[in-house]
Amino acid sequence: MMSRPDPGWEPFESDVAELFGLRRTITSGNRFFDPGDAVSSPDDPFPIYAEAKYTERISYSVKLKDLQNYRDQAATLGKHLILPLRFWPRGQYAPQDWAVVDLYDLHDLVTQARQRAHGI
Repeated sequence: MMSRPDPGWEPFESDVAELFGLRRTITSGNRFFDPGDAVSSPDDPFPIYAEAKYTERISYSVKLKDLQNYRDQAATLGKHLILPLRFWPRGQYAPQDWAVVDLYDLHDLVTQARQRAHGI
């Protein structure tokens, strides 16, 4: 979690972009030619397509169809989907931030981290 973030979806998208070193997209990805909320540069070794979601409720529904659409958009750009989620229910001092990632992308990242840790 970033330190003392502002409430709302737009600050959360900025937090995600800053955290991962991503470029924010035009109008939060609402243009067919610039999809997603934030994306990494083409030379990134693990290119990311972030579709950030913010809620002031205690739950957020993730639908398979939506994940598949986001994943397909990311793949079209040669990127890996991450779905950052910020839960900030009213009355709570700070948010809780989570991320949904493809299991095999997570496996690749963990494998790479282990290899670096062992000097492989």
